[in-house]
Amino acid sequence: MSSNPPKPPQTITSQKQSFLTAQTRLLSQPVRPSRAWLEANAASETPLPDSAVEQPLTRLNHVLSQHCRRAYSHQASRHVAEQIDALYLSHPSSVPEDEPSEGVSRTLDLTDNAAVKSLPASWPVEKDATAYPMEAKRYAEQYERLKSLAEQRQQATERVERLRRMKALLDPFRSDDSGAGVQENLISRDGKMEAELEKMRGLLARVGGRVSLLPDSDDNGSLFRDEEFRAVEPVATGEKRKLDHLLDSF
Repeated sequence: MSSNPPKPPQTITSQKQSFLTAQTRLLSQPVRPSRAWLEANAASETPLPDSAVEQPLTRLNHVLSQHCRRAYSHQASRHVAEQIDALYLSHPSSVPEDEPSEGVSRTLDLTDNAAVKSLPASWPVEKDATAYPMEAKRYAEQYERLKSLAEQRQQATERVERLRRMKALLDPFRSDDSGAGVQENLISRDGKMEAELEKMRGLLARVGGRVSLLPDSDDNGSLFRDEEFRAVEPVATGEKRKLDHLLDSF
């Protein structure tokens, strides 16, 4: 049987967020009377009835649940964890004494592209690289892999941004669920576009009839010179050029 792949190591921010989530989960637990209080209440001469205890606790737990849902959301925990990490990094005096002055900081967030670019390609401490050659080689391999993954993520991010810009530009041409939109006449029978095409055919027939009555301007029987025909760009070529220009602008 194949073993499950090991989980990737957590970042400093994710570890802080996990700690905050665990603590807020403890604060979100419903309030219950302790066993000692229940025994003391049962042994009392005038014990409180169960309804007198359960109803206030139910209302209290409801208020507590609503408060925890609003105050301890996932986004809030993430924001607090990032603030703690930023505050920790902004005060070098708070770094433990056993933190090495050379090498790579343990608090470096390797999910940040700027942090990845700041890493050295080889282990910066020469004496450690000499004493532990296998570890230095492993660091170089992990650095190359991390750099490659960071570049792939950067390319994916740029592609997503490019597609979002294209979507924003093409949104006006989209049609809604009922088919209404800019191009609704292109896909409907007996639409306005078809009526305009019929008018265009009639106009072309009239223009063609008038042109046939015009006298020839040269011996070849054509009103246009060869240079004028060559100056006209084919429709397909012109449309492709416009499309290429549009895609290059993104």
